[in-house]
Amino acid sequence: LVRGLRQAVLEAERARWKAREVPRRLAIAALLGASLAGLSLLLPWPPIPAAERWIGDLRLRTSPARQPDPRILLITLDEASLESSPRPLADRADEIGRGLSRIFAAGARGVAINLQLPAQWSRSRSFADLVLHHPEDLTLAAFSAPDGTLVKMDCLDALTKVALGPQRTADLFGFVNLDEDRDGVVRQGRLWFRDVDRFRRSSWVARAARGLGAASSSGDETPQRFWIDGRIDWQRYDPISWRQVPAVLDRNPGRFADRLVLLGGDFRGSGDDYYRVPQTAGRGTAVSGLTLQALMVDTIGAGLPIREPGKMPVLVAAALGAALAMTGILCARRTRLIAIGLAAAAGAYLALSLPIFWWTGLRLPITAPLLLVLLGSLAALVLRRNLSSPPEVSAS
Repeated sequence: LVRGLRQAVLEAERARWKAREVPRRLAIAALLGASLAGLSLLLPWPPIPAAERWIGDLRLRTSPARQPDPRILLITLDEASLESSPRPLADRADEIGRGLSRIFAAGARGVAINLQLPAQWSRSRSFADLVLHHPEDLTLAAFSAPDGTLVKMDCLDALTKVALGPQRTADLFGFVNLDEDRDGVVRQGRLWFRDVDRFRRSSWVARAARGLGAASSSGDETPQRFWIDGRIDWQRYDPISWRQVPAVLDRNPGRFADRLVLLGGDFRGSGDDYYRVPQTAGRGTAVSGLTLQALMVDTIGAGLPIREPGKMPVLVAAALGAALAMTGILCARRTRLIAIGLAAAAGAYLALSLPIFWWTGLRLPITAPLLLVLLGSLAALVLRRNLSSPPEVSAS
């Protein structure tokens, strides 16, 4: 009888504790969740870049390879191409202009030159004819120095610029500047840049990708940066040495029909160095500048398949998850099961992000939501130690 009375008293005390403490702790968890959501707006995005990069590279390494766009054709000015003529590249504008005109005549969709063309090319009649006849389908390279000055945009003569007009002349050029992450790997490209006058200028890859039917990147809603699709098997691009182009045009001109031709240098001193890309299964990590630009053009032509969810939905979902975790920690009798459940949920979220990326190309953020849940859980554990403990239900 005494044990039963004691048990009834403790159960009544526990009921009173729940009626008093549970609403209070729910309010604390909601307040902490809202505070975390506000704090997350001040944190850098992503909050732990090195970890986010590693996870992103892991997704690529485990992804199945994707075939490159068969419409892209690479023409390289390699050492053999340079040695095929005694003249330096600066004096070969007529040769290259005539060759590219023949490529257009063979049915090419467009030509993009990934070279900083010298000023001597402005004296070439063949190159001027190429520009005047194909201003919409030709892309030339512009480069912005660190101080904002433009480099190598003087390859057109004054008469050609007058014939085209200021706007069409400017639209011929796209910026070839690249962005490397802190670890020296190029993971993102740009659709546009802002010049020193704060005007939008198209990137070289965005303008070249118009030859694949990609939409213009001049709209206000167009994002500036995009993720390069590292799943593309770049070793399967169709390359031709410039030295071989005349023979291919003579024997098989259909090879250029309906193709987007990307012309770039692959020789010492071309300024076209090798760049590191995220490592993928069975492929190296360093590619030429022309190959890297081809990967970006291919990504744009495919409709930018690598995407990220919006920042606000992620933060709202992470804040709700943190609030639920804090509610469990503050209201549960034991926290061990809550900790095990949180660790399992974090592992499941990380594991689930891999197949989601494989199937949809969606890059779910990892460090931001997990960091918010971790901060909320630590705050809840600290508060729990300072709040009243529930009465024990069992009694001897």
